[in-house]
Amino acid sequence: MNMGISGKRSDLVKTTDQKTIMANQTKYKKVKAILKVQLTQLQNVLNRDHCEKSNIQLRLERLNEKYDQVERLYEETTSTENDDEQLHEFTELQDRFFELVSQAKDKIERLSPPLLENNNQSISVDSGTASKIKLPLANLPKFEGNYENWISFKNTFTAMIDTRGDLNDVEKLIYLRSSLIGNAAQKITIFENSAENYKLAWDLLRDSYEIKRLIVSKHLQAIYDITPLKFESHDGLVQLADTVQQHMTALETLGASVGSDMLVFLIERKLPEETVKKWEMTLTNDELPSFQQLRKFLMENAVRASKREQRELHTSSNSIGGDQPAAKKFKSEKRHNVLYTNTTNCIVCKDQHLLYQCPEFLKMTVPNRIDSVKRAKLCINCLRRHTGQCMRSKCKQCHKKHNTLLHLNKEELKSQGNSAVDKTNSL
Repeated sequence: MNMGISGKRSDLVKTTDQKTIMANQTKYKKVKAILKVQLTQLQNVLNRDHCEKSNIQLRLERLNEKYDQVERLYEETTSTENDDEQLHEFTELQDRFFELVSQAKDKIERLSPPLLENNNQSISVDSGTASKIKLPLANLPKFEGNYENWISFKNTFTAMIDTRGDLNDVEKLIYLRSSLIGNAAQKITIFENSAENYKLAWDLLRDSYEIKRLIVSKHLQAIYDITPLKFESHDGLVQLADTVQQHMTALETLGASVGSDMLVFLIERKLPEETVKKWEMTLTNDELPSFQQLRKFLMENAVRASKREQRELHTSSNSIGGDQPAAKKFKSEKRHNVLYTNTTNCIVCKDQHLLYQCPEFLKMTVPNRIDSVKRAKLCINCLRRHTGQCMRSKCKQCHKKHNTLLHLNKEELKSQGNSAVDKTNSL
């Protein structure tokens, strides 16, 4: 009797197992059919001339889910029997899956947008036009902690990194760290690299540096501290006009207003006397000129100064010769022949321009300019390297044989003491 009951239980278990296997086989065939359809659809997408990266990525996600399901059902349906035909079919399906996935990933890599360089690091830029045009590589902005540079840094970093949807917050924090130097970098050293710390670090920087009153004050101070021009030159006038314009644009962005009369007054005090005289000749007694009016005058005068400098340079280079008689010309050339060497690489900033055109050189004090010229063994009159006697004009301030940029005024002589006297005697 007991044997009969256990036999019936055994038959019942076998029947249940068979039903489970058959159900799994049915489900396996159904899911396998869906996977084949998805593989075919992905192949069609990859064969198109134009396809979106996001389209391929979404299909790959669904394909991976379906393949995992097929693989699991296959293992369950073949656990009790070994079907060579079914094994061969599954192997072919598996090979096709892996081949298509590889093709899809290669396609995604080819569709990836150009890279942004940040020193030795690179990040991709997601742009709707990335596949149509090739953008140049761009460096991430740097911020050292100056209040007046915060707004520009914030706007640039936000556009390049913060709004990126393909970067997670940990990656954004890493790029933020690499963009900070000096005091600004020290601000966020307390934060570890984690997703939640990116927002905390960004908020700390904004609270520390986005102080409108201080930023406005810094821009106003920068205008006030502009070094006065000692003489009229193209580069000096352009740099003065552009510097003031940049600070004014920043102030307008911050909602700050600067009186035009006061601004014109400050700029006039930065101009050399000869330029001020020309400026006054353009005005009437009852006229209150605007900053834009003064800026236009400076730019136009800079063009005239550039032409004058070119003529002087040309005259200097052709001062030997002319219409002199042959014998006199020969004597003059023998006595005053000047051989200039290539000095287009600036000794201060190493850029391709003459020394008197260098913004960094013009910012120096006169004693420092003299030291730089002497160290480089340049002519103190034309600020170039040559042999023979220099034929350039003399200092416009004292008419001695040195460049006007090397002229020491009374205040500088007084402040420098004996060292300035030695420099003056050596010129």
